[in-house]
Amino acid sequence: MLSWLQKQYMLFLKKLAPSFIKQLRQNDITLEIKTSVSQLKKLTLLLKNHTLLLFKSLIDVSPYDNPNSSLRFSVVYNFLSVHFNYRLHVYIQIKEVDFTYSLSSIFNSASWLEREAWDMFGIYIKHHKDLRRILTDYGFNSFPLRKDFPLRGFTELYYFDKEKRISYITDQSLQKFRIFYFKNPWLYEKI
Repeated sequence: MLSWLQKQYMLFLKKLAPSFIKQLRQNDITLEIKTSVSQLKKLTLLLKNHTLLLFKSLIDVSPYDNPNSSLRFSVVYNFLSVHFNYRLHVYIQIKEVDFTYSLSSIFNSASWLEREAWDMFGIYIKHHKDLRRILTDYGFNSFPLRKDFPLRGFTELYYFDKEKRISYITDQSLQKFRIFYFKNPWLYEKI
């Protein structure tokens, strides 16, 4: 059952920004908007500055990876309107080699969240002022939250106490746990 506020938001957004919105749907608690990368910044400015919306807080930027899709990455921007006590999710989908635009000029919190998306997933953020690694090592060559990243990584870090130094060693282990057996043994009779 939709609340009165959800219905008003849906009607208002459909009338106000039909060119910005590809898809609009409601969840139990929040409203979800799917948009394109080119319209993301315009839609975000509208959501933040319009007096009937006032989504002035960017809470989180949550990418997720679907390697089997042509649009590999989906990025979810979670907004909060403190004035109306309401949350909104804005979705975009991009290819592995594409980019999204930075929202750090609109929201101060976006800078750190976008750097995290770059560091963990390899999603390039165009017009970001300080796009560098924050959670992995500077010499790290891959993106650890991608689904095709090996379980143990590509290299291992060792500290040699006698020599008092740190060394990187290439990992040669097999990734046999990446091949999943999807049949449930409880569903089939044993012969």
